Amino acid sequence: MAIGFAHYNAVLDSLDEQIAVIDREGTIVLVNREWRNFCAANDGEPGASGPGSNYLAICRRGGDDGRQAVTGIDAVIRGELPCFTLEYPCHSEREQRWFVLRCMPLGDAMHDYFVLAHRNVTAYRASGAAPAAQDALLVERGGEVALNAHVEQEWARSRRNALRLSLLVLQIDNFDARVERFGREAADDGMRQVARVLSRYACRPGDKVARLGEDRFAVLMTQTDIVDAYYRGLDMRRAIGSVELATLHGQPLTASVGVGSLIPAAARSPGQLLENASRALERARALGGDRVELFQQEINALRLRARPRGRG
Repeated sequence: MAIGFAHYNAVLDSLDEQIAVIDREGTIVLVNREWRNFCAANDGEPGASGPGSNYLAICRRGGDDGRQAVTGIDAVIRGELPCFTLEYPCHSEREQRWFVLRCMPLGDAMHDYFVLAHRNVTAYRASGAAPAAQDALLVERGGEVALNAHVEQEWARSRRNALRLSLLVLQIDNFDARVERFGREAADDGMRQVARVLSRYACRPGDKVARLGEDRFAVLMTQTDIVDAYYRGLDMRRAIGSVELATLHGQPLTASVGVGSLIPAAARSPGQLLENASRALERARALGGDRVELFQQEINALRLRARPRGRG
């Protein structure tokens, strides 16, 4: 099996993260040099010795963190999540360290295989910086400036390469009523939980999650067309219901979502992408909320093809 991955070896060995490739059953088919070295030096941590071992089986023996890893990786394998991130502690006699596990599909051409990457984030935690699993998030209010700068950067890159950009703008329904019921601090903590939920869907290097206000978020998705973005929006809307601040007189936390999508061109501007997504959000809210709507001119795109493979 590993023969088919021979051309990946040099690339993976050049990275300083511990990386493995697994199949749909969780069996490891390839590891990089850092993975092998780390396992040799740490009695098998972060959990597998090499090809032929079943990573999911090993995780099941790893307590709560291991069970969370199994649940998240399995969701990626089934196509329910585009990626999965978990920050976890690693204890040894010498020191306590922290790692971030990240799982995502290897690529469209090899959709039966998935990449696992373990990143040492002990230094982040020691410095008091934001956890690496959330380092792409702007979970505090007022992320418009950083988001706009990031959109402009990705706009220029996508224009050079004729790639599509999609932007989702989400607003929590009935936020003021939740503040009144739970208090400002609890409601704000709930919004940070929403940000962490949304981070699961920001998988590519150019993707970004930002908090635009008390109850509004934006998710920029690079190389993502309108149909994929629409179904990602449906997934996000459902996932937000898992946030702990999820009951108001028995009603789950819900969100309205607007989706805009453009291929950058000279006649367009980055601001148009945000404007289109915001108009779609207004439409979703006007129709009663708890729904995903597209910018009007993009609606016909949904008729072009069905939901992506593995997306339910």
